[in-house]
Order: sequence, then C-alpha cells, then structure tokens
Amino acid sequence: MVWRDPSVTPVIEYKYLPYGKYVFKAEAVSGSGQILSETNYSFEVKPPFYLSTPTKIVYTLAVLFLLWGIYRYVQQIIHKKKEKVRIEQEEIRRKEIEKREQQIMTLEKEKLESELTLKSKELATSTMTLIRKNEVLATIKEEIVQQKAALGSQYPNKYYEKIIRLLDENLSSEDDWAIFQANFDRIHENFFRHLHEKYPELTPNDLRFCAYLRLNLSSKDIAHLMNISLKGVEMGRARIRKKIGLPSTKSLTEFMIEFK
Repeated sequence: MVWRDPSVTPVIEYKYLPYGKYVFKAEAVSGSGQILSETNYSFEVKPPFYLSTPTKIVYTLAVLFLLWGIYRYVQQIIHKKKEKVRIEQEEIRRKEIEKREQQIMTLEKEKLESELTLKSKELATSTMTLIRKNEVLATIKEEIVQQKAALGSQYPNKYYEKIIRLLDENLSSEDDWAIFQANFDRIHENFFRHLHEKYPELTPNDLRFCAYLRLNLSSKDIAHLMNISLKGVEMGRARIRKKIGLPSTKSLTEFMIEFK
C-alpha cells in the first residue's frame, strides 16, 4: 500500500498506471491528524489492445503458423537435398551399370573376335590341308597319266581307269566340301544364304567359288580345290562377275571379302 501526502485538493490524478487491479483508499484527516472518515474504491486498468487475450491468441497462432512455415520450409529443403542425393546416386549407379555392361560387351566382343580368329585359322588350316591333298592327288594323277602314255598297252586299261576314277572321286570330295561349307557359314554369318538371296542366279558351284574368293585364295589354290584348270578359274571369275553385275573396275575378290 502506497500513501500519498495529505492534500486539500479533492482531485488526484494518476498517469500511466500499469495494467491490473487496484484499490483506491482515501481518508479524511483533521488538522490534529484524527481520521474523520475513509472510503475504498476498487478499479482495474485494462491492458493495451496488443496485450489483450484475443491479441495474445492471434500472436500465438501467428507464432505457431510461422513455426509451421519454418518447419515446412526446412522439410522442403531436406526433401530437395535427399532427392538431389537420390538422383545423384541413381546417376552413379546408372553409370556403373552402363560401365559394367560396356565392359561385358567389350569382353564378349573380344571373346567372339578371339573365337572367330581361332575358327578362321582352323578353317584356313583345313582349307590348306584340302589344297595340299588335292595337289598331291593331282600330282599322282598326272604321273599315272604320263606312265600310261609311256607304257601304253603294258599298263592295263582296267587298272588305269580304276585308279583315275578313285583319284577323281577324292579330289575335293563332296564330304570335304560339306564340312567346309558348314564351318565357313558359321564363321562368316550365313554368307551362302545372303549371297544366294541377293543373287539367286548363282549356282551351288558358283557359291563354292565365291567362298574361296572370300578366303582370298589364289587362282592356283582354287584350281586345286575345285579340280579345274587355271583357265577354268578365270572363266569362273568372269561368269560370277557377270551374274552379280560387277563392273570391271571392282575386284571380285574384294567384293566377296566385303560382302555382308
């Protein structure tokens, strides 16, 4: 309780009282200091509008909304960062998968090329074996023909004809050709089928000739394999060139090597 000094003025003014509840107590005092009468008056100073309960509720809601907005903003930033990390990780995984697939494809390609090289060497070896065999048989045949010419009737015809027939049958036999064709077609991706589809006028013998050209064999080797003369080889080249319509400026051997 705070008392003010006695005053003869019946009016007392208070300014800038803090908000809250108050009790105003007044006493009438005589000159000798005797209390003549007293009274009490209760009153309340209302808080300013910005400190009122509705305003506090608004403030609270505003703060809550602000906190919610900050929370949402932080969540969005975290989500964006997570999404960015996820995309980067997916990109890294995708690149790793592509790299592994590329490595696998490279290894498979190298393996296929290695196998193709090996098979090509095997085919070349078997072809050269056939050539050497035919060369030997052709030499034997030529020797027998010369012996028959020298001996005449002393060399009985039935023996001579029998040996010649056996030699002719084994000069590049059909069995050898079937094995060669199967191996050749596997290595050179259905060369015979594609060539025949594009140039249906080619005969089986022409296709065989084309296969030897693709192997870049010499005319002499082709002659031994097909049991024909060098002149027959040149005629065969001319015949095939005409059927496929190849100009004279283009090499037939190069055409067959490049054909797909």
